[in-house]
Amino acid sequence: MRVPVNREPHCVWDVAAELGEGPVWVVREKAVYFVDITGRAIHRWQQNGYCQSWTAPAEPGFIVPRRGGGLICGLRGGIYHFDPAKGAFTLLIPVEKDMPSHRINDGFADASGRVWFGTMNTDTQTVGGALYSLGHDMLPRVHDTGYIVTNGPAISPDGRAPSSSTSAPTTTCTGSIPRCR
Repeated sequence: MRVPVNREPHCVWDVAAELGEGPVWVVREKAVYFVDITGRAIHRWQQNGYCQSWTAPAEPGFIVPRRGGGLICGLRGGIYHFDPAKGAFTLLIPVEKDMPSHRINDGFADASGRVWFGTMNTDTQTVGGALYSLGHDMLPRVHDTGYIVTNGPAISPDGRAPSSSTSAPTTTCTGSIPRCR
């Protein structure tokens, strides 16, 4: 028996996010997580229609599933473990803590489990953001600097060529991540 598929887009949750970004599907929960950066929230929509939101202690830039359970969340000031069962955020590693006008913006996990993310100045005008990766050793590595607003970090299908873009001015960089200015 074939189940009919509704191919027309429709709203499944009118969450009214202020700046909703970074949807990620978490297979083990059959759920989509996403962040509301300026609303300081994490949202989860599950396939069964259940919706839940949590207040974050700072602006979340991204959220990705963690292999050992829970999620990794980039917040202003650092990378956190987020436990949705408890609604708890635990700092794992500080990032640019000496730059209070910076926050983490956009990130993803590659096939090897590395987390890639960028930082930016909250004025969205000043150069100073960077592109990082965070491996299993939990040591952040800077791959490039000179960003205004880092966006869309990604990796090529073969896992060898990272890419990123900056929103102001709009530039996309691929390969060895040359400076995006």
